[in-house]
Amino acid sequence: MENLYEEYFEDAIAYFKEEYGDPEVDNKNIVFVYVSDDMKWGRRKLKKLEEQIFFVGCGDGDKTDCIGKDFGVLSSCNHTITTHGTFGHWVS
Repeated sequence: MENLYEEYFEDAIAYFKEEYGDPEVDNKNIVFVYVSDDMKWGRRKLKKLEEQIFFVGCGDGDKTDCIGKDFGVLSSCNHTITTHGTFGHWVS
């Protein structure tokens, strides 16, 4: 599998805005949350998207409570931008 890059998230965000957004209200009815077992990667690599993304994940894959919190947040979402890897597969 190839690594995912910033463009993957940029394209996915653009898709969801186009598909579900309301341009008349500047797409304010769409919220993107970033949850991962590698929050540092997201904060570093998706810096230019930080105005569009809320980084809410706990990010510690070694703590059961943390994983439960992250899965709970994601289960409340209507749609997901899923990546490959163990965390992404379990979330989906």
